[in-house]
Parts: sequence; C-alpha cells; structure tokens
Amino acid sequence: MATTPFQVAIVGCGISGLAAAIGITNAGHKVTIFERASKLAQVGAGIQIAPNTTGILKQWGLLAHIISHSVELQYLQLRSYRDGAVISASQIDPQMKTAYGVPYLAIHRADLAQVLLENAEMLGVRTRFGAQIIEVDPLRPSIKLADGEQFSCDFILGADGLHSMCRELIPGQAQQPFFPGDIAFRIVLPISDLIESKELIELTQRPAVQIIMGPGAHVVLYPLKGCELYNIVFLLADEKFPEDILANRYDTTADKDRLEWLRTRFSTWSGAIQAILATAAGATVWRLEHCQEATQWTHEAGRLALIGDACHAILPYLGQGAALAIEDGAFLGSLFEDIRDPHDIKGALQLYETTRKPRTIVVAQKSIENREIFNLKDGQNQQKRDEMMKQGPPSLTEFQQWLYGYDAIAEGRSAAEKYNQIELGVNLRLSVW
Repeated sequence: MATTPFQVAIVGCGISGLAAAIGITNAGHKVTIFERASKLAQVGAGIQIAPNTTGILKQWGLLAHIISHSVELQYLQLRSYRDGAVISASQIDPQMKTAYGVPYLAIHRADLAQVLLENAEMLGVRTRFGAQIIEVDPLRPSIKLADGEQFSCDFILGADGLHSMCRELIPGQAQQPFFPGDIAFRIVLPISDLIESKELIELTQRPAVQIIMGPGAHVVLYPLKGCELYNIVFLLADEKFPEDILANRYDTTADKDRLEWLRTRFSTWSGAIQAILATAAGATVWRLEHCQEATQWTHEAGRLALIGDACHAILPYLGQGAALAIEDGAFLGSLFEDIRDPHDIKGALQLYETTRKPRTIVVAQKSIENREIFNLKDGQNQQKRDEMMKQGPPSLTEFQQWLYGYDAIAEGRSAAEKYNQIELGVNLRLSVW
C-alpha cells in the first residue's frame, strides 16, 4: 500500500480554495494553489460566520484569531420597513454557544481570507499568485501555465468560482452563470457617524443582525471590525435597474448617482434607512449572478473535483455561501486523512460529491425561500408572515440544528470509514474468489 502524500493542485485562492488547502494539508498532503490575481482579492464586505463554520475554525485552531477580527453577534431582529418596528427578535448569544459550543460571528470577508491564507502558508501550502493557467488536464492530471511550466499532481480541485474553467471540463457541466434579477448595494460606515442620529441609536447600540423587510427588497445590517464599522446591504430583486448598475458584476466605486437612485427607491422606508442614506457618501454594487448546481462535481477520470461556488453557488439570503465553501475543504481534509493510495482518489472524490451534494441543494433552496419571505409585498401574505414572526421563533428549530450543528470534519471521517469498509469488502471478495 502506498504511503507517499499526494500532490494536490487547487485552482483558485478564494475562501473555498484556502479552506481545502488547509484541510488537505492538515491531512498530511502537499498542496499548491494557483491564482490568476497578483494578490489576495479584497472584494466584498461583511459576512456572517455561523456555528457550522466557527466549529471548523475551532478544530483547526483558528477561532481565537478569527474572533480578534470579528464581532460576536448577540441578537437577530426582524423589522418592518415602514417604521422600523421590531416584528421578531431572537437571542444569538449565548443560545448558539450553549447549543453548539461556538459563537456566531460577523467578519469582513477580506479579514477571513487573510487569516486562512496566513494559516495555509504557515502549514506549508504553496501559493502561486499571478499564475496564468492556459490548460487544466483532468486525465494526466496536470496544469499548464502561460510561461510553459507544466505542474503534474495526483488530483486537482477546481475552486475557481462561479465562472469556473474547471467546471467546463466535466461533460455536461458547461452551463453559464445567469442574472436572476438580484442586486446588492453595499455601504460600510463608521459607527461613530451613525450614533449621532437618534433614528440609528437603537440599531447600533448592540451587536445584532438587523433585517428590515419591505416590498421587493430587504436591508441587512450588522457591525464589523470590533463594532467600529457598520455593514449595510440593500438587497433588491426583480427591479428595473438603470443600465449603469447592471453594467458590471462588481463595481467598488462608491458612486453618488447610485446613492441618489437608492434614496429615491427607499424614500418610503423608515427613518433609520433615511438616516443611513443621508450619511453615506456613496454605495458599491454587486450584481448577483447565479448558476444551477452542477449535476456532476467530479470528472469521470477521477482526478478532478469542483468545490465551492464552482459546483454549488448559492444566493446570499441564508448567509451560508462561505460556510459551504469551508465545509467542503474541511470535509475533504478529513476524508483524505488516511488515504495514500492513488487508486483510492477517484472513489474518495466521488464519495465527497455524493455525501455533500444533498446538503448544498437544501441550503441553496432555503436561501431562495428566504428571499421570498423577506421581500413580500404589502398584503395578506405579508400580514400572515408578520403574525407568525411575532409569535417568536422556537428556541432551536429542526432546520437550524441541521444547518448549524453540522460537523464537516466528523462527516468527512465518517465518509472515509464508509469508503474503507467498502474497499475492505471488495478486497475480501477478491481474496475468496
């Protein structure tokens, strides 16, 4: 039986690529990440990290470092767009710590990526920034760069996001991302600029996630950077957007004209929203693109698999995009802890796909359901929603336990045991034969 560690190539140095690099390196293998950009991308703003993610980070020994860059959220409040009145409130802390043993955090995406990058490099992961890949060969397997270098490896992970070149190599999976009609406008403001407004004191006085719900849109707000900054995201669906807003997927220019459009669009919303838009100097825009989940995550040759957005991109209405990416990496790491024989790679990658896919499908569907719930137009359905929310959420719902109580590292080890039992059975039958 082979005992040599595998050489693993990862295409893409986003959250999924970094998480997979950490997980697989922790399992004793050698990892090289190839990234087209010249440095780690700083795209994005705040993201939420729920217990299914913080639990992984704790097992990797990174939670304390992550917390130093984060805000531990204490409450979730759902509010009406008309006057900002609280419709439903639930406690996050200490409920989450009691139930799952880890906190629920908010962090800037760039800070999370930087912590993961530093840990990956400390573990010995090679990061090849500025790598111009011209060919990925899933059969050899190998990666060819524009300068002529050819990198051979035992298997490849495609962590290259929504516009994945690796996905196109898997037969029948070359579907292109599409625009579902959703736009996110982001504003990040110093909390010191907001506490002077009486309309915003209630929103900002505690580290909470606020969701203000209205017709065709909702606004998500929470603190960042040790409560020094306030992250505000306006999420709209099925609007007639100006052409300049639709022109680019990401536009990080804090455009004043765009802000004026937002002020007009949200002119009937609560005083808190008016105060935020009056204080802001501009807003960045993110055109949300989507892609149907890949029906096949692994190449038939068994030496290429997709992870993260490359195979299961989801809309952001459940706050689980980064979580699923980190779960993928943690699962693969524990799955490959005891696998050293190249003949086992194909079966292990297929097991990763069949085990992980049912979960990602449910999370993607629940995310879409949240969009519909938060964006209800005024009327009977909206009134029913509000009445149900006013009754208060149960302390722990079955879905919440399924979502937040998931341990990707334990699931990967369980899958590895299952695989080993199958292989043992095959070998026994061959011996008897």
